[in-house]
Amino acid sequence: MTQLVSYSWTEQSVFQAVAKLLAQVAPLKVTGPVFPETSLAEDLDFDSLDAIDMVAAVNEYFSIALDFEAWITEESQLSGKAFTIGSLCRSIMSALGRE
Repeated sequence: MTQLVSYSWTEQSVFQAVAKLLAQVAPLKVTGPVFPETSLAEDLDFDSLDAIDMVAAVNEYFSIALDFEAWITEESQLSGKAFTIGSLCRSIMSALGRE
């Protein structure tokens, strides 16, 4: 019998997974290193279709149902840099129950 081991996600492991997913989803836009403060919209020039593809990849990879509309709404209300990889990772951690 195979024993299932649940993976314990950390902020760093979530970030590393998201960075790899970004490169797979938009290889022409993600051509170098990314950081938590990298903005999907401003720095990587993601449009709405790129973002939808990214959220679909995140949901599949992490087996979660990230509320994309809630994330967009929350990020739109920020006065500083919005739609960052760090903020996406925090939303993933929350959906994983690791916040």
